[in-house]
Amino acid sequence: MVTGLFYLDDSFDQALGFPAFGLLTTFNQESEAFALFADATVSVSDRFRVLGGIRYNTKKKEVTQTCTLDCPTPVSGKATLFDGDGLLNIALFDYIYSDLQVQQLEWVVTVIQNAGRADVRGFDVEFQYGLTDELRVELSGSYLDTEVNDLFLNDPFAAPGTPAVDVSGSTLRRAPEFSGTFALNYDAGFSDGSELQLRGELFVSDDIRFRFFDNEPAAFQDSYVICNLYANFRPSFVDGLAVRAFVKNVGNERTLQGVIPFGAGGLQLGIYTRGRTYGLEASCDF
Repeated sequence: MVTGLFYLDDSFDQALGFPAFGLLTTFNQESEAFALFADATVSVSDRFRVLGGIRYNTKKKEVTQTCTLDCPTPVSGKATLFDGDGLLNIALFDYIYSDLQVQQLEWVVTVIQNAGRADVRGFDVEFQYGLTDELRVELSGSYLDTEVNDLFLNDPFAAPGTPAVDVSGSTLRRAPEFSGTFALNYDAGFSDGSELQLRGELFVSDDIRFRFFDNEPAAFQDSYVICNLYANFRPSFVDGLAVRAFVKNVGNERTLQGVIPFGAGGLQLGIYTRGRTYGLEASCDF
């Protein structure tokens, strides 16, 4: 009887390009293989023998290749305002991506394709200011201008054999043109040492694309506003105890978060956020 064991774990990385100019191509291959086998021969008689063998084998290989061109390098700035009571952060960016991977479900098969080019430009802004010792305001927002080019996709709802559709010029998925948050925080301290923190926030989002085919149902989520409320209380009479109450999605907004198309029958599965949610939590540090 002969038995054996084989195992391989191999990794290969390669990078080519001009990093100083933002051009870089990376290649990574991860390989892992495992095998276990056994062979045996049984003599039934002088002229008759039975040979048998069993082998278990598994092999996994992952290859990732990415080509990127970032131009120019993002520019950001940070400033402290109003004698330290305010903070302002601004980041500007302009990216050009090559071979950006796009994944979609076609019938029952997940297909991954590369966009020839994707342009992403915009800015992020964050502002904080203490109106009083107890009251603080926060404001953050993002602006995105996106576009894909040289991208041809099969419409999962079209008849088999229908030519791929050129969706160049479309905006990127899950990249609203504008989104932002406005929040107020109030911190109150009591004479016995207890602490109360109140927070109210509004999240605003522009239209969000989920599908590259504009004429499909649920290709977009319209702009929406969601309000959340939080209250945290730390009583002084129980060391380490914290109680948190919240109401999320106060307006009970029904917002789409994703779409899974099924080509057969033209069906789509929509994924939505939770409706209005109440909660009460308690924790204690020992």
